[in-house]
Amino acid sequence: MGDTFEQAHLRDSFIKEELQKIKIEGINADEVYVSEIIKKAPKKGKILDIGTGTAHIPIKIAKLNRDLEIVATDLSEASAKIARENSSAFERIHILRADGHHLLLETVLLTKLS
Repeated sequence: MGDTFEQAHLRDSFIKEELQKIKIEGINADEVYVSEIIKKAPKKGKILDIGTGTAHIPIKIAKLNRDLEIVATDLSEASAKIARENSSAFERIHILRADGHHLLLETVLLTKLS
């Protein structure tokens, strides 16, 4: 996805301001999604988020589990740049501009998390 910085910023603003208001049958789907990830993730370890957008999911995960390392990728350079800005307070979140279809997982994990 080759979006512009303006498009990526609009998406980021929507996620931060509007997504929390969206409920499905009274349930915040975003919170349920994050809680399921936390339940299924190892207590300590690494997880990979492909198509992270502006990194709101990795940030929520990092706030709830301080022992996880998170590698988050996005194809869009604009989204990856905003994701880096958004996650800059979290040393355990590593943002990469990468194509999830052609990701060399072993290389990413060994290079970024060693």
